[in-house]
Parts: sequence; C-alpha cells; structure tokens
Amino acid sequence: MKHPNQLTTKQRAAIDEDNPTVAIVAPAGSGKTTVLTQRIARRIESKETPPGKVVAVSFTRAAAYQIGERVYQLIDTTPINVGTFHSIALSTIKRFAEFEQRATPSIVLDTKQVLKELLDQAPPSQRQAFHYTGNASKNTIIKKISAEISWAKSCTLDPQRYADVAPSLRQVTHEQAEVLSQVFSNYESYKTRHRLMDVDDLVTHAAIRLQQNKAFAQVERFLFRHFYVDEFQDANRSQIELLIAYLGESRDVSVVGDPSQSIYGWNGAIESNMSDFIDTFPEATVVVLSDNFRCTPEIVFAASKIMPIVADERIRYQVNPTRPSDSSLGVVFHHLKDEREEALVCARTINSLHEKNVPYSAMAVLSRTNAQLHIVEEVFSSLRVPTKSPGGTNSTFSRYLKLFTKHWTAEELQRRVATLLAHLSESQEPRSNLSSTPPAGLLQALLRLRRVQPEISVAETIEVIDKVRESSGGHDAVTLTTFHGAKGLEWYHVHLIGVDRSRVSSVKARQPQVLKEEQRLLYVAMTRASDSLHISFTSSAKQGTSPPWSSLLDPLEEQIVGRTPDTAPTASPRVDPLKRSSPFNAQERAYKDLTTKINLYRAQEAQRRGLLPEEYISNSDVRLLVKNVLNGSFRSDPLLTNSSYISESAHRELLDFLGTLDVPKCFSR
Repeated sequence: MKHPNQLTTKQRAAIDEDNPTVAIVAPAGSGKTTVLTQRIARRIESKETPPGKVVAVSFTRAAAYQIGERVYQLIDTTPINVGTFHSIALSTIKRFAEFEQRATPSIVLDTKQVLKELLDQAPPSQRQAFHYTGNASKNTIIKKISAEISWAKSCTLDPQRYADVAPSLRQVTHEQAEVLSQVFSNYESYKTRHRLMDVDDLVTHAAIRLQQNKAFAQVERFLFRHFYVDEFQDANRSQIELLIAYLGESRDVSVVGDPSQSIYGWNGAIESNMSDFIDTFPEATVVVLSDNFRCTPEIVFAASKIMPIVADERIRYQVNPTRPSDSSLGVVFHHLKDEREEALVCARTINSLHEKNVPYSAMAVLSRTNAQLHIVEEVFSSLRVPTKSPGGTNSTFSRYLKLFTKHWTAEELQRRVATLLAHLSESQEPRSNLSSTPPAGLLQALLRLRRVQPEISVAETIEVIDKVRESSGGHDAVTLTTFHGAKGLEWYHVHLIGVDRSRVSSVKARQPQVLKEEQRLLYVAMTRASDSLHISFTSSAKQGTSPPWSSLLDPLEEQIVGRTPDTAPTASPRVDPLKRSSPFNAQERAYKDLTTKINLYRAQEAQRRGLLPEEYISNSDVRLLVKNVLNGSFRSDPLLTNSSYISESAHRELLDFLGTLDVPKCFSR
C-alpha cells in the first residue's frame, strides 16, 4: 500500500509507527479517519495484524461502517471487526452465554415504561420529591430519572454511590438523589428478577464477564488482539474498563482523539481521557496532528480563540491552517432583533449561495438546542428552503426496510444482514404495503454492508443503511441540527444561531468544568464549517448593559464589533447581514462552478459503477482536480491520490472531460 502524496510527515509517522501502543491527537479537520484507517491497513498488509483479529471501535454504527469500508478500499483483505462499544459488548455477552451454554439475557425494550411502573408504585414521599403529578410532568420526570441512571452506569456507580456524588455533580438535590438511588436500586432488582438487561448494562456486563472468567477472557483475547478506538475523548469510564478488560496484558491499542472536542460529559466522558491513556500506557508513542485541512485560516483563527487551553503539554497543540486565506468568506457576525429575523437572514444568505450553484446539502444551520430550530424550520418552509436532519428518514432505503421488517420479532431483527438479503431476494413473494421490488440500489448497498460487516444485525443495518449509500442527486437540503448533532460532520457554509448570552454559557454553566465543556462544544460547532461561518445572536431586555453575544465569544469582541487594535470601535455592534456575505469574487465563483461540474461528472460515473461518488473520486481529489484545472496542470501533475476504483481507461475519460472545462480569464495559466 502506497501513501497518498498529500500525507504530512506527522500523518505518515502515525501510520508507520512500529510501536503497537499509539495515542494520536487529532484536532478538527486534521484527517484523523485517513490516519486511523491507513494505520490499520498498513499493519494488516505488513502481516503484523491478521484482519480477523482487528477490532475498530467508534461511537456510531455509521462511523464504524465507514472505517471498515475505507480499510477495505485500501487493501484487498477479509473484513475487520468494527462496531460501537455497545455492539461489541452485546456480541461478547452472546458468546459468553454460548460459552456457558446458557440463554442470553433479554434486553429491556422500554426502559422508561418500567421506570414509570416502579415510580407509580413508590411511596408518596418519593414521588413528592420530584413533584410527580400529571401525565406531562410524569413523562418529564421519567426522562430525567432514566438519564440519571444512564449517567450513573456510564460512570460505573451503583445506587448508593450515586446518592453520595450526584448532588455535587448533577442538577439534583440531596433529597432527589436519595429518591433516585432507591428507584435505581428497585430498577436493578426488577431486571434481576426478570433476567433482563438494558442497553446501558451491556458494556459493564461484558467487562465483568472478561474480568471474572479467565477461561472465557483467554478465548476472547485470542480471537481479538489488535484494538483501534476512534473519538477516544468521548469514551466514558465503563467503556474504557471494557477496553482494558479486553486487552488484559496486551498493549496493542491505538487511540485517536482530541481533548478539545470532549463534549459528552453528560454521558460520563472525561476530557482527560487522552492524558489518562498516556499515563496508563507510558510506553505509548504520542503523535500530535496539528494541521487543519478543512477550514479557512479565518475560521481556524476564530475557533482557536474559543478553544480552551489544553493543560497537558504532551498533547497540547496550536492549529496550523493549510488552506489559503480568503477574506471574501471567513467569519461573519450578525446582531439581530429576534429569532425570526435570525431565521430570515439564514434563509436569505443560503438562497443567495444556492443561486451561485452551491448545493443546499453543502450548508447547515446549527443551534445549541433543538427548540431553537423550530422557528428556522417554519421560516425555511415558508420560503421553500428544503431542510433535513442527520439520521432522518429522507432515504427510501431505511423507510422501505422499516416497513419490510415491521412485523419481525426482536429475535429476527437480531439475525445477520444475510437473512435480510435472502428475504429481499425472494421478489416473487408479495409484500403488504410494499412494492414487490426493493428501491434501486438497496440490494447493492446491503451487499456492500455485508462485505464490510458480515456480523451486523438486521436492526443495526436499518440504522446505518442511509449512510452506506447517499446519492448525491437525491435529497438536496439544508441540514438543521444541534451543536452536539453536528459532531463528526462538515459543510462548506455553516450558520450558528442563537449564540446569545442567555442561551450559550447560561446559568447552567456556572461550574468551571461545565463552562469548559460549553467552550469545547462551541469550538466543535465552529469547526464544522470549511469555507464560511455565520454566527448570530439576538438582543434581550434581561441582559442590561452586557453585550448580546455569549460570553464565550468575548475573545472575538474586536471582530464582532468590527474593529481591530489599531482602529476605534464602530458606533453599533450590529452587522448588515447581507453586506458582509454578498457575492463571491470572480475567482471564488469560478472555483465553485468547476467544483459543481466535476461533482456532477463524479456522481454520474459512480452511479454507472454502483459506487458512492466519494469512493470513485474522493472529496480531497475533487479539490485537487479543480486546482489543477485552474492552473492548467491536470495533464502533467499526479491526477488522483485517494481513488482506488479508477482504471486506466477511466483516467483517460476523466482527462478528456477536464479538457472540456472552461477556465475563466481571472485565472492566469
């Protein structure tokens, strides 16, 4: 396997490191997935690690699938084992049941319903602690109790220990913590009586099986020897304990993470995970990737001002932007009257970009909470701006499969994806409420998924199928999601709305650790943008003389009010929303036009071959092609670096196509 020409020295160092214990610190936009998958592929190709003994862990099924798919593209090998901590834990529990010749415990299908029954039966004094009256109130309380129990398990706390620490760490009183502890204890007893587990039990129970049964652990450690963990900063204590239990005496583990993107404290994740890993494995090689390939320097500068300083010198970094500066885009601030005007400005700016051939799918609106997006949805709908949310049901694939398996039992849904393929292939069998023929491309997508993850269940398949093949010519829409929901995603143009003093860094963020997590969350949201970033905030009578923007934006005050250290402040912090974001210069428009044309060509050619557009020509290669066309060097420079599906004839066809593209006069040859 050859290294792509675009790899940096540090990326190559992480990929080629002989030490099996590696900690890769990877800031936003630094190419971490490329490094992780190439490290796995390099070690498999060099015979260091048999593919069947590799375990790659991520935090969503879709992300895990992408790791397996990219490794498969890099080298011709049998599939590696990929999954989430929960899916790997469930597989471990099933194998343990077979090992002891016992039935696998059933999974609680509706945790909240069980908790409701337990609280309904609780003494009046316990219900009164939460003002547990009325259906609406009850649903809110049950949701809160479920979240608290989930947090306790992620931190490996039993009911009594939870009661001891919750008042100082969570938004609960001492009385509520005691009641929660009792409900927690009753819930655990209920599951024991009925031989049940819930999803939060999986990781802890799998670790206990490995810790307490040496014979079983020996078999598991023989089967799975080489571990790779993506987004390690998001791991909570129970997940780390499962990883340690699997490793035993082994030190063959590579983790990739970024302390500045640790935003899941509510789920038990600790920002010191990367530092703790190096303390636990002092022999680990530490590689810090400090280059940002995604964002313009203007966005990198602004985000770096927001990012908290990493205390540990071993993993501290200063982000180095690699893209050229572009003052016509960058970061734009909007001080607006109210949420409706905020939504209107977003819509007008997005439509202005769309008229310049920017796809809706290249843009996103992000907010701190889901509630803030309701007005955006309403305004966008009235202006006919299409919207979608990550993980939504826009794809016909997931909708079709949900209907297809509507009457399947829980046991049938846990069977392998091969079972689903077999049923779908029986096209002569009539289906109620369904076309007898699956949607075009579905069978091919399932075959690709089975190739990468042969052990994946039907239920998990339905969860990730939309990510396996997303047609570039399909649902072109603006993404609406929260700062948390945007993690791991990126767009060309991003709007952050409601970054007000009353909404972001609010009273809930008084504790220093909570405030720092809010800083990291805003940093994550800002770095989702590659080309332009719009940040808006509204005025409130409650703020008095304080600035309208969140205190987290105070380091950017000079940019917000439109002054530099050498100039006086402007009369008003309000920014004309369209003057600062209006038309691209000629070079920028030419770049966008060429990108659009090459993306259309890529989509057509990929569809002919049954591939994803990104598989046929990677996104980085599209940018390289545009650059080479603009400077007239596409026939002399190396054409592609990351594309493995293009034959010699396809290369010639691509060259011929590039030769037909017009280069504007604003670019000199």
